[in-house]
Amino acid sequence: MVQLRAGLALTTLAACKMDVKRTPEQCAAEFYAISGKSAPTLLQAERGLAVAQPGPEPSTEATTLTEHTKGVLSVAFNPDGGLLASGSLDHTLKVFATSSWEEVATLKLWLGDGDISSVAFSPDGGLLASASWFYTAEVFATSTWEKVTKLAQHTLSVHSVAFHPDGGLLASGSHDKTVKVFATSSWEVVATLTEHTNWVLSVAFHPDGGLLASGSADSTVKVFATSTWRKVATLKRHTSDVRSVAFHPDGGLLASGSRDKTVKVFATSTWRQVTTLKQPTGCSLPPSTRTADCYVYYTTGVFSVAFHPDGGLLASGNAGNSVKVFATSTWEEVTTPTEHTDVVSSVAFHPDGGLLASGSADHTVKAVNGAYEITIPAVQIPASDAVASRVALVAMLGLWMWL
Repeated sequence: MVQLRAGLALTTLAACKMDVKRTPEQCAAEFYAISGKSAPTLLQAERGLAVAQPGPEPSTEATTLTEHTKGVLSVAFNPDGGLLASGSLDHTLKVFATSSWEEVATLKLWLGDGDISSVAFSPDGGLLASASWFYTAEVFATSTWEKVTKLAQHTLSVHSVAFHPDGGLLASGSHDKTVKVFATSSWEVVATLTEHTNWVLSVAFHPDGGLLASGSADSTVKVFATSTWRKVATLKRHTSDVRSVAFHPDGGLLASGSRDKTVKVFATSTWRQVTTLKQPTGCSLPPSTRTADCYVYYTTGVFSVAFHPDGGLLASGNAGNSVKVFATSTWEEVTTPTEHTDVVSSVAFHPDGGLLASGSADHTVKAVNGAYEITIPAVQIPASDAVASRVALVAMLGLWMWL
């Protein structure tokens, strides 16, 4: 985890500096040895902490994809990270190769109509599911991009789709207030969950597959046991629509993002709230120039939450036109890695954690490299070795730099 590595590195470097027999160069080399990296080129050594850098800093932004002609509602990486899918209000689902950012497929739903509100890859990468405001969920084979099935069992718009970790189930949440669960072997409905009293906006499976969480416009998060489909928890801490839910990779936490301008995090062992993270609000454009997208749905609050694959970070997309990233060890904001010009409706981490993708009402998908700054108080070292400045740690694709 980011914070754990940072703390260990800082403690080691501080202890080294207190040993008068060791030079700043030796301390810097020792720090990088802990990270499994080669010693950096020493740029400067002063009293206090060594200042070193392993090489030039790469650009934070990997790409901006502008192929959509209307707002982007959802983004998702395939399991091996080679593909990025995006669903849009322009009625298309686009797929890009992350090696080149070339578009490899444009998929349209039934009759070519319907805004695509959610996209999700199966765990083996062989299927790509999409949800549509045209009442359907549709599934495509990633080997041919041919349609496998159209699921039309909902009676109103479908807002979210998610695969079970073993790939055997597909869940969908709908404007008709229900969650439906399909067996991917037959595409038959195996469960219909009717506990919500308003639209179901998001669904997510627990990493071990034993739980299914759903977020709703009734301001609640509900959790179901997949063995019986019985409700095991109702979380009532939000005061408005719950638009996104996501489990921590180890299953110990559940995050929810809401129109009430907060992200809430719950411990799955007790269902008690761990923290509340407040977010920016509202469309930043003046009323005379705001887009229709902004007025129709994207008016305030949090639209998407996603955990980093190692569990050390939580990202959120919000109505402040930005992505916020928090360290899960302290719940402090680590960085705002990218800015859009309209609401950020979806965020997703690459499976190796090296990229963070975001989809926005500004019609774009942005992907940024994993650069996250953490500013921490300087270690107090006695006597003449006192440190006056602060230290910034930057984790960039697993490579640490002292600034």
